[in-house]
Order: sequence, then C-alpha cells, then structure tokens
Amino acid sequence: MVPRGMRGKMMKLRRVLGEGEVHEADIEAMDLGPKDGITFRVDADVEDGDEVTDTLPNGKTKTMRLHDVHVLQSPFGDNLDHTGAKYTVIPARAVPSTPTPVTLPGLHPLISQASGSQVAVRHFDDAVSSACQAVEDRVQALTGYPKNNKNAPLSGKPLMSLVFSPQAPMLDITSDNVGEVQKADEVEGYMYLFMGVAQALRNPRSHGPRLRTSEPEAMEMLATASLLMRALDRAESRLPQPRHKPPMQQLPRGIGSASARAARPKR
Repeated sequence: MVPRGMRGKMMKLRRVLGEGEVHEADIEAMDLGPKDGITFRVDADVEDGDEVTDTLPNGKTKTMRLHDVHVLQSPFGDNLDHTGAKYTVIPARAVPSTPTPVTLPGLHPLISQASGSQVAVRHFDDAVSSACQAVEDRVQALTGYPKNNKNAPLSGKPLMSLVFSPQAPMLDITSDNVGEVQKADEVEGYMYLFMGVAQALRNPRSHGPRLRTSEPEAMEMLATASLLMRALDRAESRLPQPRHKPPMQQLPRGIGSASARAARPKR
C-alpha cells in the first residue's frame, strides 16, 4: 500500500472519458502483484476501467486495467488508509498508445477513438480487434465487471451471454418505443450480436496469425461494433444514478497488526 509517509513509484494513468477523450496523468502507486493487486494513496483519483502503466527495470512496460477499486480505512489511524484495486495485465500488443486521433465518419466516437489511427495506417486486423475490445470494455464497466465462479472477471462470449441473457438482462439495449414482442426479439438478437462480435470478430484477430482483413470488410466490422456502442449508449442512459458513494471497507486482516502499529510515526 502507499500510506502517508511512504513513497510508491510514479506510473502513468490513462482514462477514456466521454466521446472518446483520453485523460492521462502521473500517479503514485505500488504494484503488489496479480494476487494482491495495486495500491494508491487514499485520495488517488482512480476508478474501474483505468489503465496504469509501470516501466519495469528492463525498460519494458506493464499495463494494468483496474477493477474492484476500493478505499481501505484503517481503524488504527489514517496513516494506513489507502486505495486498492485488482487488475488485469493487458498483453503488450494490445496496449493502446497515444497516436494522432483519426475520426471515422459515421461511426460511434468510441470506435473512432479505438480504431481510427489503425485504419489510417491500414492495420485493419488491429482496428477490428481494438473496436471489439472497446465494446467489451464498456460492457464490463457498465455492469460492474461481472466475475465467474472462480472470482475472475468475465470476458468474451461468457460475459455477453450473462449480461444480455433474455431471462435476466443486466443492460437494456432495446430501441425506444419498442413493443413487447419486438423487445423480446431485440433482447435475444442483441445477445447473439454481442456474443458474435466477441467470438467471430475479436478473438480470431487477437490470437494467432494475422487474417489480412480487407479494408471494405474491416469497415463493415467496425460498423457492427459501432452499432453495439450505440446500443450501449441507450443502456447507459437507462441505468439508475447512484445516490451516494459506497461505504468505506474495513482494512484486511493483518494490516494494522502490532508490527504495523510499532512502525507508525509518533505524532
């Protein structure tokens, strides 16, 4: 953790805001590994979906996508208070750089932000993969990063089948003024669209050899991802707004022990 009086390591934080705007900033953090996650100062401005990049001693970088961000409050004084988070390491080939923004006319702004620069340099497989990943990232963020029975974040087909299940959809992506019969068709149909984009469009371009997707075909795939982003716009507008911040969580057992108390500076 990075309690008061202790120094972490300066890393780079990246956050995608509305309309595809990207916010980047330096942030002090301490990477404790995949099991224990990463910690920040208690007042750090971090949230689920943020990406934090650490430069390793060998010069390579490690980029972590945050989830389960929470504030830990010590019963032994605010010197031990800190913000913690779990993370998923983003493979090096998928780490977003900061290229010159390129707008793709007619497509959703988040698809332009994710794929525009790759289309501009004719990296069509990467453009499709990035667009589909952007759709998945947004589904995860809107639903609070659902997990499987092993407490690992869901992704791909399992994520989409859960979130858009006709029996209990977590997001309402149906059209405005839709009738009941139409609504049932849309719910089930969109579930298969989201599953198909993850499995048929993204997965083959994220794993294995390049498919050499042609420009016309890639643009049609990006249009499909754009359609799903607009459906997510509707879903997001229908989500209830939180009325208050979540309560502080108690410090995990073991933190604040006798040895930790002995190490606290006297006031």
